[in-house]
Amino acid sequence: MNDEVLMAAMDVVLTWGPERTRPEFDRLRDTFPDIDKSAAARALGAAAKVIDDAENLAREVKTGRMSMQQAESKLLENRAWLSPEQASRAQNQGMYYDWREYGE
Repeated sequence: MNDEVLMAAMDVVLTWGPERTRPEFDRLRDTFPDIDKSAAARALGAAAKVIDDAENLAREVKTGRMSMQQAESKLLENRAWLSPEQASRAQNQGMYYDWREYGE
């Protein structure tokens, strides 16, 4: 799969605010109008996996076993398409989701 599509999917998944109410597929098609549903689903799934991994790493960060920077580096492993800025945003969202689920 094209790295540009994966990066765009990551930006879609990282979106907050009113734009988030639009379906992710529609938002990805804003950038790639010709993308088929199967390719979009794979790209959005890969992006969602980054967020899931970030939420799982949140416990390590909260307990001091890992720094935010180490967690972000872990997210970047084997994901050449993921930018450091996206990894940072994803880890911050993972921390938020963990807090929302489990509290401090």
